[in-house]
Amino acid sequence: MKRSIITSIFVSLIFHLTSHPSLPNPFPADISFCIADLKYDGQRIKICEFGDGMRSMFYGHDQLYEKGKIWTLFWHFLQQTNTPVWFLGAKPPKTRAGEMALGTLQKMSISRFVDKVANIENHKMFPKKTRKKNIAAQSLSESGGVVIFKNSFTPSFFVSEFVRKYPGFIFLDSSTKKYISDKYETDKLFQDPNLQPFRPRCKAYPKKYASDLAETICSDLQSKIYVIKPINAAKGDGVIMVEKKDLEKTLKLIVLKDPLPLALSQDSSYTYWKNDRNPLFLVEEFVGSKPLVVEEKVYDPTMRVIFVLYNDNGLAQVQFLGAYWKLPAKSLDQKGTLTELYKSKISGGKICSVKVSPEDYSMVTTLLEPMLCTAYIKMLSLAYPQE
Repeated sequence: MKRSIITSIFVSLIFHLTSHPSLPNPFPADISFCIADLKYDGQRIKICEFGDGMRSMFYGHDQLYEKGKIWTLFWHFLQQTNTPVWFLGAKPPKTRAGEMALGTLQKMSISRFVDKVANIENHKMFPKKTRKKNIAAQSLSESGGVVIFKNSFTPSFFVSEFVRKYPGFIFLDSSTKKYISDKYETDKLFQDPNLQPFRPRCKAYPKKYASDLAETICSDLQSKIYVIKPINAAKGDGVIMVEKKDLEKTLKLIVLKDPLPLALSQDSSYTYWKNDRNPLFLVEEFVGSKPLVVEEKVYDPTMRVIFVLYNDNGLAQVQFLGAYWKLPAKSLDQKGTLTELYKSKISGGKICSVKVSPEDYSMVTTLLEPMLCTAYIKMLSLAYPQE
């Protein structure tokens, strides 16, 4: 056991020394608030998918800690970097405001609440130097601030016009949103040789039935259990786990959209596919985490890690905000479908999240940091192509 831990640390250090993009980069100041759902077996991590921090409720974390703790940490991070926050949209109801720790944000000198993009330049705190500056900011503290959309829909034209006039502002997640909302783009990102070891084997297939489709998938991925995923669903909708022997009939169900079984099903893993219009779907090999014992029951959990990616003065960095284990609906001791036994699900009324031990948190973040920086540099290079 000790030898495996030492080996894992050694591999992590080698990756850190060879792959961590510590050299200055030419990209402008940038901030993204992200989530990674991953499997951790005690030595290795495998990224299942990325998520959008701004859209998350963090119910699992709130069950373990005080309400709104992740948001408090996020607002304090921005305050420490001296980055003004332009929070766009109507203030949410009190309960939602509490979940987002907006009371904390309001007390900070960095906060600016505005109803829409067009009114930012009329705000009393609008930086005068920004009116004269026509270049993108290189540092977070010298930028016009980070613009955050939460309860406001703004047509892309108005955003583009504002960016054209005031390139010194930062729009949260502008470099990462493409990969957060589209699992196919995430998978393409991880085809980089430096990133590939951190993803389960995965491939996209046209959503068109063929008699040899199941055989092709089995040949490509070579797994005992397969995870079928839609390209851009959220909250686990459409995610189906299936054994090799059941792959053929499951593919027929979702690809051919057999209406009767889908209509009768109450499971969002299946009902989602009735309305999926994407021409592609993903299939991954199944990977598990190390078993976790909770109240004398054994679970295969998924770890959710919350972090900020930021580029400041040409250095891409990661700030971790926290992590927690998410539990599936049933333990491995119970009878249930593969989805019930292995797909994590946060819900009220039962224990569905567990704290991550300091040892596991240290190991996972050590493994994650250089990988996330490498991925982030790739995303920045695609978002801000150099001439």
